[in-house]
Amino acid sequence: MCWFEKCNGILEGTTWLTFLEQVHKINELNVGGGICEGSTYRSTEDQVFSGNELDKHLVRFCFMALIQAELDLAVSMWDNHTIRPSSNSNSPSGQPRQMFNHPSLWNTRDYLCPVSGRDIDACLAEVEPRSSICCHANVYDICINIMRENNLVPPFNADEAVVLYRRLRANIDTDLNI
Repeated sequence: MCWFEKCNGILEGTTWLTFLEQVHKINELNVGGGICEGSTYRSTEDQVFSGNELDKHLVRFCFMALIQAELDLAVSMWDNHTIRPSSNSNSPSGQPRQMFNHPSLWNTRDYLCPVSGRDIDACLAEVEPRSSICCHANVYDICINIMRENNLVPPFNADEAVVLYRRLRANIDTDLNI
């Protein structure tokens, strides 16, 4: 059973359902591929996702912004929801963001640890900054050009992302004579 199906009943009615629907749409590109347990990538006439590097970059290009927007919405909803009072004295009630920013209001200590600017600089020197481009730069440029030439717009939902993926893939296949 796919983890989407396992989580679907638990997460119904939350923003995560929308996120999982997007993951499910990615799965529809290749039924049983990648995200579902015990599956392999395969390509048939109606399933264009083969799992190669180009496909992975195209999926990132088409879906990453949608998934990130859903994750940001889930974080915001969690941080601002209200935890109801409980009979458990160890379980505080309130909004998580307020509880984090003002721990003294809940009679607890601030668990944040001060970090020096020097330590932060040392850490920054060890990591590669995250790029604003979610896929390989060449694939990104190709996709942007195809979208511009064909008057395509970024997707606003998972269905539109699937359509965009298929259009981009078809154009690239034609250009490469695949």
